[in-house]
Amino acid sequence: AKDLANELKFVTNPKKSASYFKSEYKEIGKTDFEKILRTTSFTKICPIFYSEEVSFTKEEFLLKSIKALQNILKRSEKRNQVEIIFFIKLLREYLSQFDIKMSYEDLEIFYGTNAWKLGFRHTPSRDPDKFVVLYNQNGRKNNLSYISLE
Repeated sequence: AKDLANELKFVTNPKKSASYFKSEYKEIGKTDFEKILRTTSFTKICPIFYSEEVSFTKEEFLLKSIKALQNILKRSEKRNQVEIIFFIKLLREYLSQFDIKMSYEDLEIFYGTNAWKLGFRHTPSRDPDKFVVLYNQNGRKNNLSYISLE
C-alpha cells in the first residue's frame, strides 16, 4: 500500500495508507483499480471483468432476465411446467431486485409479444382464466397458459 499510496485517488493521507485497506470491502474507482492491477502481483486472481463496462437495452435485459428465471425454475421446480401468469409475477419480483419497476400488465404484454424470441415451449389450458395471449413472429396470437421447464 505504501508504494502505491501517492498514486491512488481514494487514499487521501499516504502516510497512513494502511487504514484505507482495513475494511474487507472498499469501493474504488476504475482508474485506481487499474493502477493496483498493473502494479501488484497478487491481483492476478482478481476478476478482470470488474474493469469492463457492459450495457444492455431494456429489451435485451428483460429477455435475458426471463431466460435466467426460467433456468432457475428448471433447476428448482419438481414440476415440468409453470403457469405463465405465475412466471410473470415471479419475473416482476426478480426485476424489482434490479430496481426495475414494471406493472404486471406491462410485463405480460412484453412477454406476449417477445415469447417467440425465447424459444420456450408453451402449452394451452382448458381454463380460460389461465390464458395469456402470446404472439408468434408472424404476429398471430395464441392463448397459452404454461411454460415448459423441460
